[in-house]
Amino acid sequence: ERQIEPPTLVRELMSTNVHTLDLNMAVRDAAQLMQRYGHEGFPVVEGDRLVGIVTRSDVDRALHHRLGEIPVRNILHTGPLYVRPQDPVDEVQRVMIEHGLGQVPVVEEGRFIGIVTRTDLIKHWTPTVYTSRAQEIRRMMEDALPEGLRDLLLKARDAANDLGHSLYIVGGFVRDLLLGSPTLDLDLVVEGDAIGMAQRLAHELGGRVRSHSRFGTAKVILGGDLPPGVPSSLDFVTARTEFYERPSVLPSVERSSIKQDLYRRDFTINTMAICLDRDRYGELLDYYGGERDIRAQRIRVLHNLSFVEDPTRILRAVRFEQRLGFTIEARTAELIDDALDLLDDVTGERLRHELYLILEEAEPEKILDRLSRMGALEHMHPALRFTRDMAPLFARLREELGVWPAQRRNGRRLTDPTPAAGDREDVGDGPVLGLCYLALLTSAMTTAELDSFVSRLMISTGDARFLREVMRLREALPQLQTDVMLPSSIYRLLHLYSREARFVLSMLTESDLVRKRLEFYEQSLSRVTPRIDGHYLRSLGVPPGPIYSEILSRVRDALLDGQVITLEDEQAMVYGLVEAAHGSMQVRGAPRTHAHPPVLGETR
Repeated sequence: ERQIEPPTLVRELMSTNVHTLDLNMAVRDAAQLMQRYGHEGFPVVEGDRLVGIVTRSDVDRALHHRLGEIPVRNILHTGPLYVRPQDPVDEVQRVMIEHGLGQVPVVEEGRFIGIVTRTDLIKHWTPTVYTSRAQEIRRMMEDALPEGLRDLLLKARDAANDLGHSLYIVGGFVRDLLLGSPTLDLDLVVEGDAIGMAQRLAHELGGRVRSHSRFGTAKVILGGDLPPGVPSSLDFVTARTEFYERPSVLPSVERSSIKQDLYRRDFTINTMAICLDRDRYGELLDYYGGERDIRAQRIRVLHNLSFVEDPTRILRAVRFEQRLGFTIEARTAELIDDALDLLDDVTGERLRHELYLILEEAEPEKILDRLSRMGALEHMHPALRFTRDMAPLFARLREELGVWPAQRRNGRRLTDPTPAAGDREDVGDGPVLGLCYLALLTSAMTTAELDSFVSRLMISTGDARFLREVMRLREALPQLQTDVMLPSSIYRLLHLYSREARFVLSMLTESDLVRKRLEFYEQSLSRVTPRIDGHYLRSLGVPPGPIYSEILSRVRDALLDGQVITLEDEQAMVYGLVEAAHGSMQVRGAPRTHAHPPVLGETR
């Protein structure tokens, strides 16, 4: 027997947190808001009571008659032009046709609570082969999320629902879940007050909240012993919309609905959301064809001005394309080509952030090669180049770093806070992979080009110091390639640089001789230390000063070159150096016999 499907209700399609106008707003101001948000009309309210609808056509007509200063109350559509949340969607169609409206307000018990647009109806009626499958999504989430984290999300859901809000997981987690490679990087959006919801959750869990009211964001910091898989904190953000005052600058944000929040995102594959509400748990929201584009393996923007508003999306488009093995669809590629020049106007801080994200990818050379062929790298900085011969260097660097002992590897990401000066030491701290990639990229720059690059991208002092190290060390390659070098000469050339810089140099050189000398330094020369020290020099009555370091350096050189071997040899050499420097000065405790090394200042 055929089962009759229940009708879709208005509450299933409507958007909440909708922009409204005040009765006394001037028509000219209403026109500016329509232009800003791209809406064809606005509900007009008094308190929370719906008064009517003002449409773009009415506003345009009023402006044509030079009536921009009159209040919108004078041009309203009024009357029974609303629906209730429990009405079937067919009622929305009737109101639209009868009143000639492109959007219909939703009213509950006399209060305005949302809106349904013509686009909502079209998408609802358009046949799709991908039906709602909340049960399947729930099962996929159960497999992907640790039990403790899943329980925590449900508690967050309950806190939101108890306040009349909705909670969603959005963006990358949903994309990767549908791709079959889920991560635990959760982007949680509250359709309502995220800060109030976070405070309620923290109270129930005994945690605390750190919030930013300006951005509508909140972090719930958990305390005590946490179950396996449960993070130490959860971040929540209020659903919001964006407006770009000018191309290339950061947008202004305002509280909005989940639908508008998803529309502000970069690509369709990142616009999907999973609802966690009690009565909608597992429901997939896909307003903009994200799942269709995942199946087609394509990167597509939501509108034609996407790269104009935010040119860094160019860099993200290529990053996602290469990471996922997708293709940037034809129209999006055209829009990228038209917007490349706008990268020149993006702040250095934002460019650096995107470049660092690229360098943290599994195979950043693929992304850099694509950006280079596209002509995007030169717009980040004229001296930033990626040539085909760099790709094998990146791969070799990854391979070499992979064999380092686990305890010596450095897990710092480039996008993590930069360590304080002195934190990056030769012992116990291996190279940072992303920073080594960056050093490969910049090693061939001139001093002036590197200074300009560091300034333009606002590279941190510590990272810039490392890039300059590698550049200078690369300039020293000819010296390391000479046929004959004393061990002390190798030491003097290399010990001024960090172990990470020497590691990068071993990637940059094709010379077996240089690599052998680098390995010789790491395995042998770097470990040679004189047994005598400053205390010994003081015991001889040598006055403190620069002579201490010069004497100890000469002794180290002699040790490296095999000219002294035993402690007695070192002591005899020190006595000779001191005697040569101070003439007839009486040296306490001098040995009876000693070598006669050259006086200080002589070359070997």
